[in-house]
Amino acid sequence: MSVRIRPATAEDGPRLQAIERRAGERFRTIGMDAVADDEPPPLDLLIEAAASGHCWVATDSADAPRSVRRTSRCRWISTTAR
Repeated sequence: MSVRIRPATAEDGPRLQAIERRAGERFRTIGMDAVADDEPPPLDLLIEAAASGHCWVATDSADAPRSVRRTSRCRWISTTAR
């Protein structure tokens, strides 16, 4: 599988929220339902992070984000969709 790292874009926002939701579900399997139930970061926050260069994504061969990483202005650090 080919992976590319690139800056996130505003258009990635909904996909980033989906990645965050799926990553949270992993906590449910170990009894941490409260973490799994947390809402992902708001779309406007993700768009702001992308616009300011504080958000990067790892993409698949179709350039769809599969993992996300935010830098210094983060409330969450990284998540990976599986």
